[in-house]
Order: sequence, then C-alpha cells, then structure tokens
Amino acid sequence: MEDVRFSVVIPLYNKGTHVERALRSVQLQPSLVTEIIVVDDGSTDEGPQLVSKMASGDPRIRLIRQRNSGVSVARNVGVSAASNLFILFLDADDEWLDGYVSKIQSLIQSFPHCAIFATAYTLRYADGLLETPNFREVPRNERGGVIERFFRATSEGRSPVCASAVCVRKVAFQEVGGFPAGVSHGEDRVLWGKLALRYEVAWVPFNGAVYHMGTTSQSAQSWSPQRGKVYLQFLDTALSTQNDNGINEWGWVVNDIRCAIVAQHRIALNNSVSRGFYRAAFDELRWLSLNDNKVRLPKYLMRIIVPATVRSFMKRIFCLVKVRYAK
Repeated sequence: MEDVRFSVVIPLYNKGTHVERALRSVQLQPSLVTEIIVVDDGSTDEGPQLVSKMASGDPRIRLIRQRNSGVSVARNVGVSAASNLFILFLDADDEWLDGYVSKIQSLIQSFPHCAIFATAYTLRYADGLLETPNFREVPRNERGGVIERFFRATSEGRSPVCASAVCVRKVAFQEVGGFPAGVSHGEDRVLWGKLALRYEVAWVPFNGAVYHMGTTSQSAQSWSPQRGKVYLQFLDTALSTQNDNGINEWGWVVNDIRCAIVAQHRIALNNSVSRGFYRAAFDELRWLSLNDNKVRLPKYLMRIIVPATVRSFMKRIFCLVKVRYAK
C-alpha cells in the first residue's frame, strides 16, 4: 500500500481577497494534507501578508516568494519544494468542498496505476450563479473509474480535469516537465494532455471543488486568442507523433485528438475557417463514418456549423431560465 499523503501547491498573484478562503478550505480537509505550499508570484497586494499570518497558526503552511514569472513557474516551484509523492493543486481564488481529499485518496487506492486523479467541480460566476458542468465520456458510478477516452472527454464538454480539483503523482509531473513556462492560458490543459498520453486518468463524479469564474487574475487580464493557441499547438504535435492507424493501448487516441483539435480551433481562433480546422474536422467525420455509431454524426456536424460562442451563450441562457423556474 502506498504512502498516501499530500502536498498542496497554491500559486498566488494578487488574490489577497480570496486566498484566505482557499486556505481555510484546505484546513478543513483530513490530516492527509501534511504541507501547504503557497508560491507568491510577485504579488503587490496584501495576499502574502495574509498567508504569513495564517502560517503562524498552522505549521503546514509555507510561503515561497519569487519575482513575477507566471503561474506555470509558480506551480513548478511549488512542486519542486514538495516532499510528498502526491501533489494537490488549488488556485488562490478557488476552494475545496468537504470530503474532497478523502475522495482523492479513495481514487488512488482504487486505481494505483493512474497518474492523474480528479473529481467533478462546480462553476460559480460573479453574479452568484452556480453551474454544474456537463462532463462527457467520464465514469458515472460513485466509486469512479478511468476515463477511457480522455481527449474526447475534454472536447465534447467542459474539461473533466480542473487545476483546482486534481491530484498528480510528483514523479509523473516531473517526467513530462511540469507546466509549460511562460504560458498563462491553457498551460494546465497542456500538462493534463502530456500526462494522458503516457498514463491513465482516474475520475469520480464527486463535486470536490468550486471554481470561481470572473475573479481578477493575471491570466484572465492578459488572455488573447494567440495565447489560446498553446493547447492547440500541443494537440497538433501530439497528433503527428501517434500511430498512423490511430490505435494504441488505450483505443482510438488519434481520432480523439482530432476531435479535441476541432473543439480547440473553435475556442482559440473564434470559429476560424483555417485549413487546419477543416482538415481535422473532416478527417474526424470520415473516421466516425467508418468506425463509430453513425447516429452520432449529426452532432459532430453541428459542432462544425454552429459557433462555439453561440452554443456557450445558449447554454448560459438555459441555466438562467432553469434557475428562475426552480424558484
């Protein structure tokens, strides 16, 4: 039986109004969390002082300060400083819910061959609206399971792996080089993708965290379509390095990567009509017509025709209407 103890890594950049909530949510978890590493990435607000104050009452909390280098470097520094085999990540403006760490522990014990262990999560918008993402191609039983087709799961709905609701084996993290430095948007998806190409991903439909949307952050302020291409570039590289027949030990990985490329083109390039988009889209549809259930083809055609921004807007309206009628 593995020694299942956790180190928590929290990158901090001008999140003084939120970091105390994040730390409190960690402190409410079981004693399996033996260290909490907060990496201050050059904050100019009161965040580091609040962390230091909380550290005086909790010896597990350690504050590391560095010159502003980006969220990827901050997380990588935190992992390097961690002493445990398993790393839990939490953004300074998010929070964990009761039972989260215990559920991660159960996943590790049930699926010890995996390198990523994740739970479901809730989105909370600035107006207070809560949304449960529509996760697809994921295990549905309470015990959890392995995501058989990870790249398809990330492209057909909200990504099942969130940076505030995931645990990673430290050795696997280091093996793939950690988060890509210098990237402030999509850096987490690149890491999950690198790990998923080498290891399996365990996931459970337990709501373990709240991801707060719309809080002030460095990455949100500096996002641009160009930065959104980072994950797309990773997918293009991954596609070119997979087997020509599209099959390896986990199944139809090549076509699933194509599926993710189509989805990412819509996000990063705002419904671009680029050559790469159509090539991936029609390669995907051709593969589906030969290998998959043809009942699914109309849905994939809609993914090409209907802009992602329109689908996102319609989903948002549906959530608002559902909440209003529920009252």
